[in-house]
This record gives sequence, structure tokens and C-alpha cells, in this order.
Amino acid sequence: MNRFDVVVIGGGPAGLTAGFWCAELGLKAAVLEAGDQLGGQLHVIKNPILNYPGCTAESGKRFFDKFVISLNSRAFERIVNSAVSSVSIAENAVTTHAGIKFIYRGLVIASGVRRRRLGIEGELAFVGRGILESGSGEATKTKGKTVAIIGGGDAALENALILSAYARKIYVIHRRGQFRARREFREPVINQPNIEILAPATPVAIRGKDFVEGVVVYEQSGKQRFIATDFVLIRVGAVPNTEFVGASISLDRAGYVLVDRNCRTSVENVFAVGDCAYPEAPTIPTAVGSGAVAAKNIYNLLSSENLL
Repeated sequence: MNRFDVVVIGGGPAGLTAGFWCAELGLKAAVLEAGDQLGGQLHVIKNPILNYPGCTAESGKRFFDKFVISLNSRAFERIVNSAVSSVSIAENAVTTHAGIKFIYRGLVIASGVRRRRLGIEGELAFVGRGILESGSGEATKTKGKTVAIIGGGDAALENALILSAYARKIYVIHRRGQFRARREFREPVINQPNIEILAPATPVAIRGKDFVEGVVVYEQSGKQRFIATDFVLIRVGAVPNTEFVGASISLDRAGYVLVDRNCRTSVENVFAVGDCAYPEAPTIPTAVGSGAVAAKNIYNLLSSENLL
């Protein structure tokens, strides 16, 4: 049986910070990462990281390289390929898909988010055949081509600006009439001559033969329109990775974990940090700060119960 003072679900910046601070406070901690490497979303961020105070990096991977230097000075378990299937509040236990059980005194949920899917025809069929995984990471592929970007938030518009330097034509397709993105992205996109905005417009299919050839949308008039394009980039928000929680911990309607100012959930010794609990500010600083807050509060809780 694997017994720890603290088990952390998720090996991104939030979870790793929680593990770091547990070690700093003398708590025996284990960080369980579903994937085969630590770092979480940092590995898919291709853009420069410029909004973390005191540290910049040319990409998420480079940021992680700096981040991990500090982690190596603290002793806590790091266990990869350990996707969690369930949490038992009654047993204070976490079970992985491989059937391995971890017993905890305090639990930190730092499971992050994943990209939301549209759920339309062709979305999965054309992965790797015209659907881009990363705007900045695959920008050179789009040189002289046409790109349809689906979404209206920061990520969609930022990618539109990045790709406008390469692509001949970009369509930004958004189901609402107004963008959710910040002004710093909205205004340049509106004024960029090779970007055309289609909003409100609802994408209903991605079509093609061996490769993407276009996107079918319904416009506000109710008419169907085929937009010819060589590539599609989908950026329609995120979904929290909290399915394993079940009904044992309170979630909001979107599946994000509900927490108080101490990162505590509806269960006294269970905490949640990072993107899966803070959809209003899904940033690295939020992840790091909340990870430290959770570790400190678990320490205080266990100390008050004379469990240390």
C-alpha cells in the first residue's frame, strides 16, 4: 500500500508546486501524472511566456526546463503514467487506471484542463490532415495558404495574429457576435487586412477528401456556407479533467472544482489548484500560487489534528 501525507493528482505547474511546498514543509508527498512526462500544458505552449513575473521563456518547454531546476532540490515522489480513475473520500484513497491505490491524509487535485472539442463531422477524421494542433508550432505549414480559426477567445485571436504573418488568408469563425478575447488581440485582428471575421457563424462540418478542403458554417441568416480552406485550427475553450471525482466533491456546472480562498473543496482534507479550479485566471502564476496555498493549508490542517 502506498501511504503519503499528501497525494497530488496532476504533474503540471500547480501540482508540482504543491509537491515542492509539501516537501518544504516536511510532508511526505507523491505527485501522480497521467502522461509520460511532468509539466502538463507547458509542453504544448509554443508561444513565448512573457507574463510570469521574474521569468520569461521562449516556450512552455523552455519554461519547464527552468522550473524543474528548483524542483530537483526537494524530495517528493514523482510518478508518471499514473492516470487516476477514482477518488474514495471514505477511504482517503486514490486509485489509478492500473489499479494502484494511494492512501492520503490530504489530497490536492491539480488535474488541469484539456481542449474542448466542437463535436462536429470531420473534427477527428482530419487530425493530422489539415487540422492544426498548434498555430505557432506549425505556422510555417500555412505559408501562402488559407486557414480557418474557430473560436473567439484569447487563444483563437492570438493564433490568428501569429498565422497572419504566414497565411495568405485567415477566417476567424465565431458563433457569437462579439469576441471574448482581450482588446490587445481584438483590435489588431479587426485591423489585419488578410483576416476576415465570420461572426456570428456556427461551424457544422469540416470537409475534404484526403486533406481538409473547407468548413461548412451556418450564418446568422440561417444559410449554409462552405468556406474553402487548407487548414483548420480549433480554439473553443477548455474542459476540466475532473471526471474521476464523481459526486464526492462539489463541482460547478462546467465541471470545475469549487474551492474557497484556501483552495479547500467541499471536503475538508481535499484541495484543488490550478486550471481545474480557477477558470477565471488559467495562468501559470495562478497555478503556482494556488499550489503553494494548498500545501500550506494541508500542513496547517494536519498539524491541528496532531497527524504530523
